[in-house]
Amino acid sequence: MDNLLFAYPDRSYDMVCSDIRDFKTLNECYGRKSCDRLLHDLAQKLVDAIPDVVSCGRIGGDSFGFLIEHQHTDWTAILDPLVRGMEVAHLFVRFGIVENVDHSLLASLICDRAILAIDELRDSVGAGVLRYDDELHARKTMEGLLVESMQEGIEQHQFLVCFQPKHDVVTGEVAGAEALVRWEHPELGFVRPDAFITLFERNGLISALDRYVCREACRQIARIRDKGLMAVPISINISPLDFDDHELPSHIKAIADEYGVDHELLHVELTETAYAEDPDVVVHALEELRAYGFKVELDDFGSGYSSLALLNRLPLDVLKIDGGMVQDASRLNDYRIVWSAIQIAQLLGLKTVAEGVETSEEVQRLKEMGCDFIQGFYYARPLQRDEFERYLQANRP
Repeated sequence: MDNLLFAYPDRSYDMVCSDIRDFKTLNECYGRKSCDRLLHDLAQKLVDAIPDVVSCGRIGGDSFGFLIEHQHTDWTAILDPLVRGMEVAHLFVRFGIVENVDHSLLASLICDRAILAIDELRDSVGAGVLRYDDELHARKTMEGLLVESMQEGIEQHQFLVCFQPKHDVVTGEVAGAEALVRWEHPELGFVRPDAFITLFERNGLISALDRYVCREACRQIARIRDKGLMAVPISINISPLDFDDHELPSHIKAIADEYGVDHELLHVELTETAYAEDPDVVVHALEELRAYGFKVELDDFGSGYSSLALLNRLPLDVLKIDGGMVQDASRLNDYRIVWSAIQIAQLLGLKTVAEGVETSEEVQRLKEMGCDFIQGFYYARPLQRDEFERYLQANRP
């Protein structure tokens, strides 16, 4: 392909790459020999279906690349015929397309860009098509920069840990806070958490960041103690990937002990997705954390397919009701679902925190329903370290 791109610089080409979704699973289910036949069959179907192929080849275990004359093709229309007649059911072919390829680039790099487009379809169901365009290129370039500079960001304390207060519904007093991370990147400026948290989870870097936040939270608890301010629990978020480390509870304990932090003042928050990865490992880790004296909070309850059986299985102390559920209840003026969640928590002996609370009416309704704590803009946005200390000083009981 490189020779063609070099030999015909005035011709306009597209690169089309294909990939089979969950091919590894197919190999395990049907065997390598059967899947090799499937690949051979698929390759022939692709050659027959894709118009104006100039050059083609296998670029990976289950991936093919096709250099074609530039055109405007409805690629979705060719997907259905491709899977008809295949031996294996539920075969889904995904396509990444680079239009008007740059002749100065190696074919392998062009294929990599097409594969990046395919990777964007990783969470889609079935087959799919995505073009590699300037927007995707910019996003991938940004992600690469963030991943590359993450370790330096930790070492230079570019990640700022803010603290959003939690208030007692009855007394209105500060009863705790959640540690939330922000990134002041030296080149990019302020980077939103949703731009790097999910990225670091995909790249396996999130555990290092979570450990950093844990340390900063313990440092803050120690500062508050040493200044004679009101000691309140601070909760830290734990990613599902953190549970891959079977020493997670002892690592958290070691950090807390390093700063002389009372274990009851450090809470850990997890989402239900953590339990889905490896239930037994997660339950064991949480039991160990609670044995050390740490409190465990289930975050974002009601944001997904929340399971009532999950509440009975996980060793928990606090149930955090997702802010989206609170906002929906407020918008519809129907708090029955929120009330039900609070009632279930009370039956299980759990404290409740309502997130995303913004109005006095929401506070009053939650108070009437027996919610224990409130977190949201009604009281305070996430506060930087010094702001949080002043907030505690101003809200002394």
